[in-house]
Amino acid sequence: MAFERATAIQQVDSHTYAADFKDDWCIGAVPHGGYVTATVQKAVKKHFDTTLAKQDQPHTLALHLDFLRRTQTGPVKISIKDVKLGRQTSIVHITLSQDGREEVSLFSLNSTFLPPHHFFLFCIQTLSRLRLRFLKLLIPSPFSCRFRHANPNPYDKRYITNSNLTKEVGISFDTHWTAHPERIPLTSTTTALEKGQDPKWSELLEWPNSGFRKATRQIRAWFPRDGQPRQNIYDMWMCLRDPSETWTNEKLGFLVDMFPQVCETFILEGQEHQNQYDPKVHEKFSVEEYRKFSRNRVPFWYPTLLLNLDIKKALPEGGERFLFTRLQTKAIRNGRYDLEIVVMDERNEIVALSHHVCFALSAERNLAGRKKGQGKL
Repeated sequence: MAFERATAIQQVDSHTYAADFKDDWCIGAVPHGGYVTATVQKAVKKHFDTTLAKQDQPHTLALHLDFLRRTQTGPVKISIKDVKLGRQTSIVHITLSQDGREEVSLFSLNSTFLPPHHFFLFCIQTLSRLRLRFLKLLIPSPFSCRFRHANPNPYDKRYITNSNLTKEVGISFDTHWTAHPERIPLTSTTTALEKGQDPKWSELLEWPNSGFRKATRQIRAWFPRDGQPRQNIYDMWMCLRDPSETWTNEKLGFLVDMFPQVCETFILEGQEHQNQYDPKVHEKFSVEEYRKFSRNRVPFWYPTLLLNLDIKKALPEGGERFLFTRLQTKAIRNGRYDLEIVVMDERNEIVALSHHVCFALSAERNLAGRKKGQGKL
């Protein structure tokens, strides 16, 4: 199913929206976290395109969310509360609920234009007015700030900062930042990449255990033929599987949460074909053989507990067919690990930065039946 249909939003009233989570976009029985994030991003955009159209603040600048509990397939209600509507910046709070349970809460800040020094001053002024619970979520601690909401059954916490990226003004400098280790460049263009004509990059035809990780079948990904820079780093070019679809700003939440399971290169260390994301594996195995080879080889589920997204630029109106991501983890300890993702376009410009806190859990946790009332991740 195409991404646009899978994340379709219907406006119920001025502050209520409806969606429907699809099974094809799940990991096990749970909707993929990036898919959920992108669906909420689309609801926020629709809210600012309709109810808050006069604000002229359509773009997400930054997003913070906590996945406290599992969502599920089926109908979703998204409620939006206008917290602060301003000339430069607006703030809304979003709640997602299913079967009467509050599962997702999100805080959104939208802006028409915001020079960097004005943005800094605004943040100081605004944060001083907000209650401590919002401050803890906007600036998360290294231990993943979590708190009890007034509603006893919260599932996810979501906060978004929005702006009009086309009207931003202010200082700009080239910081000369480069990826380290150095990334492998394309030898030609993404058009040649898609045709399999780039000698340095090859497509991974199917991701490991895709029967369980169904959402991975919705994208195509290309990895370096000569291996990744380091065991804890993954570079890849990615596009949506539907050839008619492109990456837009509203889809970046899905993009940054769709990544190789870096933990598995360590779990399988020393075993044959420990790097399941080596595209050359398909030179030895057919897709069907690869499915049998990878099925249930690593019976883990890697849910995202916390996700931060910082969007640096507005993608073209028609979107980008391909985007590059670098994924890096610094520490894997006691079933919890970090991820840092840099998103770049074909012009080598940074599109977005993201940081995750993830768990490594038994797959049974994903598939376990739901208890009535307050569920757990």
